[in-house]
Amino acid sequence: MIIFLIVLIIIVIFVENWSIKNSLTGINFDYNPSKILVEPDEKFNIITYVTNRSRRFIPFLYMEELLPDDIEVMEVKENIHRDNFGNKRHLSTVYLMPKQKLIRKINVSFSKRGRYILRGANLSGGDFLGIKEIRQDFFCLKEVVVYPKESHAKDVQKTVGGFLGDISVRRFIMEDPMLISGFKDYTGREPMKSISWAQSAKVNRLMVKQFDFTTDPSVSILLNVECKYNDKECLIEGCFSLTRTVCRIMEEGRVKYDFFTNATTSNAISNWSYISEGLGRKHFFTILEGLGRAYYGYTEPFSETVDKSIKKISSKRSTIIITPHKDFNEKDILYANYMDVLIISAEESIK
Repeated sequence: MIIFLIVLIIIVIFVENWSIKNSLTGINFDYNPSKILVEPDEKFNIITYVTNRSRRFIPFLYMEELLPDDIEVMEVKENIHRDNFGNKRHLSTVYLMPKQKLIRKINVSFSKRGRYILRGANLSGGDFLGIKEIRQDFFCLKEVVVYPKESHAKDVQKTVGGFLGDISVRRFIMEDPMLISGFKDYTGREPMKSISWAQSAKVNRLMVKQFDFTTDPSVSILLNVECKYNDKECLIEGCFSLTRTVCRIMEEGRVKYDFFTNATTSNAISNWSYISEGLGRKHFFTILEGLGRAYYGYTEPFSETVDKSIKKISSKRSTIIITPHKDFNEKDILYANYMDVLIISAEESIK
């Protein structure tokens, strides 16, 4: 009997030590957002995958899924807790059969613009005797980018629409020196630079170039986030929303536009300071993604952004400047000598 008890104790100790070492062996955790790019308050799922790759039954597995602080969970809110550092965690317990893959969905949303990181989970398993927990951290960095909301500022649609209307009318008044539609006799009122000497030689009299009207209207959008005021976060958020609204108006009006900014962005699109002229869904959402990723810092003074825009585009171009406040150095705009400039200030728009 004593020998039996000794053997039993040895077996229990062996199994206990084995369970401590292997309680989480073969367990794998991962999760993914169902959408990476989302609108504010748009509902989507965080899909969790917990896999038991071993051939043994897992009777108890405690999970702490790490969640961004600003996330809103639509369901199982009683399982959402904050740790000592104020971080949100989704707590749950599961069991796993041999070779089982558990898939679970959590319905969530974000109300604020920004880039959010899903950092993984902490899993704990029990030992054979149930007197000790073995913990393992699973790191799996995934991101969700939330676009800025549309601006609720009054008269933005009307102001930008009127600006585009003026551009549309002007294109039929101003001739484009790059578009030659034909030739006509020289009357003496035309500038000498308009004379076509090759054509004049052919017909043995002075002929001048006849220019066509300008091509389809296009606009440059400049976003400035250089701000000296104390409430700069609120003003810059207003700029991001205004930029989205202005770009949406360009899309609806089928007006091609390029984009310049001195805003800093994170990760995948760090070279977001210039987006060439375009139109359409891909062009629009490239700018929106950058607005979602943007921070409140700026990469350069706005005067340098203006200089870069001059080098890339014609100075005789219609331009919309979106800025936290209007009292930046106006010499920047005078020097640029744009054909038309519409300045939209977040400070005035949110009043």
